[in-house]
Amino acid sequence: MRGVLAVVLLVLATPAARAEEGATTIGEPAGEAIWEADCAGCHRDVDRALARVSWALTGQPPPERAVWLRDFILNHHTPARDKVEVLAAWLAQR
Repeated sequence: MRGVLAVVLLVLATPAARAEEGATTIGEPAGEAIWEADCAGCHRDVDRALARVSWALTGQPPPERAVWLRDFILNHHTPARDKVEVLAAWLAQR
């Protein structure tokens, strides 16, 4: 039993396991997947959609862009609440 526990702990400590946890970090495919699932039905082109709100994003660093985008998304056709931060961060990096 100790051997199994040791293997499980080793697997959980590997970078691959942690990378999966980090799938919600800025720039990861999770944001793109959320866009495709929740937004692309109405907004097929992400760059075109961002161009429509560029007036609010121009000159802002990504963290500030993410805050603005999060608030915008919450007042728009919102995906699940837990997806909003990931989507906003992904969009802010584009």
